[in-house]
Amino acid sequence: MYKAIANLSIIITILSLVGCNTNYKTQPSSIKSTASHPQSKNITPPKKPSISSSIAKKYIKKSNLLGKKSVKAIAKTPIIKPLLNPFSQPVPILMYHSIGVKRRNNLLVAPDKFAAQIKHLHKAGYQSICFQTLENHWKFGKPLPAKPILLTFDDGYKDNYTIAYPILKKYRFKATIFVISNFVGDANHLSQKQIKEMMNSGLIDIGAHTKTHPDLTTVPSEKMYREIFGSRQIITKYTGKPVIAFAYPIGRYNYEVVKATGAARYKFAVTTKPGYANAKQGWLTLHRVRINGDLSLAAFSRMFP
Repeated sequence: MYKAIANLSIIITILSLVGCNTNYKTQPSSIKSTASHPQSKNITPPKKPSISSSIAKKYIKKSNLLGKKSVKAIAKTPIIKPLLNPFSQPVPILMYHSIGVKRRNNLLVAPDKFAAQIKHLHKAGYQSICFQTLENHWKFGKPLPAKPILLTFDDGYKDNYTIAYPILKKYRFKATIFVISNFVGDANHLSQKQIKEMMNSGLIDIGAHTKTHPDLTTVPSEKMYREIFGSRQIITKYTGKPVIAFAYPIGRYNYEVVKATGAARYKFAVTTKPGYANAKQGWLTLHRVRINGDLSLAAFSRMFP
């Protein structure tokens, strides 16, 4: 039994190194530094793997990761470390949630504040990018704009479309919205039609934020797999495009969660840890800059001069 579990760990590690986009043959260094050989003090591998082989095989096969290769063939495939751009620069990934005025909490940013922040970034010369652009730089060395910035919104609230999207369009700013797939279409969250409209603009990418927003570190292994794999599958059906980025609910993750995220073929995953995103953090454990509702424009301007 232990041998079977050990072989599974090898399989998931190798699978996590396979790129999410068919245009690329290798996966960025996040799995290497977090899933197979975690360097971060925040991810501690368990003494014995906690995910049963039957659960892992079920979801790996369901996601069509293996293609024509058998499990044994994948296990024998040598791990090739991707060549990374040695001059990869850190990039600020801003974390927003709701843009509105009704609910009173620190995660909500008022519309006038958000508009002022985007106006400031535009005036200061910042240029928004997407995760695909970040990969092209970190992995292939393609140049970034002089002042790159990446905007993200967690949960997929409806006001991301009704309030934030018009402001982003005004300044031609890009953003990634991490949607909770089972909440799409309810009263407070984005509809499929709104998602498609924003994606067709070329400004908005859609990432996954699980199916129901659980703490992935506390749920049973089968549910954890279902949330990570299932959300990607559902969103892909909605958009018809690959989903390459994932956000951990409430920023919680551990060794097994990161391994599952890599096995699900996400190229990037973001946390709530503060700071600029750096390739050395691991591409599946990237830091972000939280933008709270009580942040003044003066303080925001000092953060991004």
